[in-house]
Amino acid sequence: MIASIVMLLAGCGFPGLKGTSSVNTIRINAMETTESQILAEMIRIMIERETDHEAVVLKNLGTSLMAHQAMVAGDVDISAARFTGTEVAATLQMEAITDPEEAFRVVKDEFQKRFGYKVFNSYGFENSYAFLITKEFEKEHNIQNLSSFKDMAQTMRAGFPNDWVDRDGDGYKDFVETYGYSFGSIYPMSVSLVYDALVEGKMETVVGYTTDGRIASYDLTVVEDDLQFFPAYEAVIIMSKEALEKYPDVIPVLERFEGAIDTQTMQQLNYQSDHNLEEPSLVAKQFLKERDYLRGGQ
Repeated sequence: MIASIVMLLAGCGFPGLKGTSSVNTIRINAMETTESQILAEMIRIMIERETDHEAVVLKNLGTSLMAHQAMVAGDVDISAARFTGTEVAATLQMEAITDPEEAFRVVKDEFQKRFGYKVFNSYGFENSYAFLITKEFEKEHNIQNLSSFKDMAQTMRAGFPNDWVDRDGDGYKDFVETYGYSFGSIYPMSVSLVYDALVEGKMETVVGYTTDGRIASYDLTVVEDDLQFFPAYEAVIIMSKEALEKYPDVIPVLERFEGAIDTQTMQQLNYQSDHNLEEPSLVAKQFLKERDYLRGGQ
C-alpha cells in the first residue's frame, strides 16, 4: 500500500514545495518538531559555509513518511532528522527491531537498495517515543513503570501524536498487545500540543519524545518502558540519490555531523528553543560556533 502511494506521489510532487527555491538550491526537510528544525538549520548553515551551494529549509512536512514521499517525488534533497525505528516500521514496513545497531544496518542497506539513498551514521543520539506524566501524578499513584498503569488505565486520558496512533509495529495497537491494557480515552493531537495538555491537567499521560526540551522545562517524568516496547530510534541524515550525484561535495560536510551530538546536548538545544524561546536558526548557529563549525574552523 505504501509503495503504491509513494509511486503516485513521485509523479505529482507535494503542494507548497514546488517553486520554493531555485533549481540549484539544496532543499532540506525539517519536520514539525523543534529538534528537526534545529538540525536542518545546522545543515543549511554548514552547506552554505563549506560549499558554493545555496540551501533552504522546508518545514511543510510533518511526519517521517511524508518526508520520505517528498524525497521520492524529487521535492527534497536531504532529510535532516529521520529515525531508524520509524523507518523500519513505517517506511520499510518491516518488523520492529529493538537492537540499535541492527536497526541502523537494516535502514542503511534497505534505503540504498530500494531507493539509492545514503543514510549517514547517527548524529550520536536516540530520540525515542516515551510516555510522560507529571511529578504529582507519579507520586500520587506510585508509578514505577508502564506496567503500573494497568489497573488504572481505563480511567485515564491519554494524548498521543497523530502519527503514532495508527502506526504499525510500534504504535498504539501494538502497545496494547504488548502491555495488555488500553486507556479509557485517547486523544490524537499534534506532538507540539501533548506537553501543554499534560501540564494543564487535560491528560493523565501523553506520548512525547525523549529529547524534547519541554520534559525538563515542565519537570515531567519519563515512565520506564519496562517491557522494552519502543524500538531503537537513532537520529540520522538521509540524502537522495539525485542529490548524491548532483552535490558530491556536500557528502563530507554532512559526515562531520556523525557522532557530534549526544542525547544530553540535543535535549539542551531543544530546551533553548522550547523554553527560552530562541529561534532554531539561532540555536543552530550558536552550537556550530561553539563546536568550531564542527572543527572546520573560521
